[in-house]
Amino acid sequence: MWTTIRLIITLAKVNGWYSRQLDFVLAYPQAEIEGDIYMKLPKRFEIPNEQGKGKHCLRLLKNIYGLEQAGRVWNLHLHKGLIKLKYLQSKTDPCLYYRKDTMLAIYIDDCILIAKTEKLITAAVKELSINFEITDEGEVDEYLGVKVKV
Repeated sequence: MWTTIRLIITLAKVNGWYSRQLDFVLAYPQAEIEGDIYMKLPKRFEIPNEQGKGKHCLRLLKNIYGLEQAGRVWNLHLHKGLIKLKYLQSKTDPCLYYRKDTMLAIYIDDCILIAKTEKLITAAVKELSINFEITDEGEVDEYLGVKVKV
C-alpha cells in the first residue's frame, strides 16, 4: 500500500536511518513452477527433420511472465524465502516484512529496505542476494516513479 511505502520512507528520513532500493532480477522465473505446464512451440520455431508436424510442445521448467498463476507463485516463493531469513510479515500490509531493526517493503519485484545502521543494510542485502538474484539500486531517491526528497 502507498501508505506503507510513505510511512517507511518517512521513518527513514525523519530518524536518519539508512535506505536501499533493491530489484529482484527476472523475479517470476526465480520461482519454481507448480506442476507440469506445457505450451505450444513459438511461431517460426522449427524442429529439423520433423516427422509429426504439430506434435511437439515445450514443458516449462520455470515460472514465466504471462502465466495466470505467475504472480502468486512468485509471491509464495518470495514469502518462503523471507520467512526462512527470519523476517515476519506485517498483519496490516502483507507486502511489508520486518525483523529486529530492518524493514522491507515489496511491490512485485521492487523493494525498499530500511534499517537503523548501514551495517544492518549491508547484512540484509548480502542475505537476500544468497537466496534471490537481486540488484542493489542504492539509496532510495526515487521509487515506482515517485521522487523522494528531504
